[in-house]
Amino acid sequence: RLEGGSAHHPPPQLKSGEVRRSELGVSISLSASSSLAENLQLQAPEKKSKEVQDDQKKKVDEAYRILEEGHSRVVKELEATRHALRVREVEVRELQLISKYFAGREQPPSAQELEAAELAEELRTRCMQLSKEVEMLRAERDLLRAEKISTERRAANSSTLGS
Repeated sequence: RLEGGSAHHPPPQLKSGEVRRSELGVSISLSASSSLAENLQLQAPEKKSKEVQDDQKKKVDEAYRILEEGHSRVVKELEATRHALRVREVEVRELQLISKYFAGREQPPSAQELEAAELAEELRTRCMQLSKEVEMLRAERDLLRAEKISTERRAANSSTLGS
């Protein structure tokens, strides 16, 4: 209590009739405990902030690690899926060639026969593309011929009218 004073807190000087010692003592001790609490609160956020930051960093690092593991797993699965897809595409292509070129045979075709069938199919596809290109070029040629004839007729008409 501050009524009698102590080594750390001298007795308060009172003016007559203002505040009694007991009221002032409560006020000072509250003030002292308030400043102590404020000091603790000022220090605590710094410590808490550092602790919170460290905790958040650990959580972010853990989340990043988990994300990387998930990413690696997805990449591996994607590679395996792509490989499986390529294998299936080759199998489908072989079955298409067998059904087209070797239908009705009792024995499956040899690897050499499959290669020949694949080459024949590639050549057939290329020939079809070239046939389409020839058709386009012929149509373009016919259009240019028609434009040439039309231009020659206009030129002939304008020269006969101008003479």
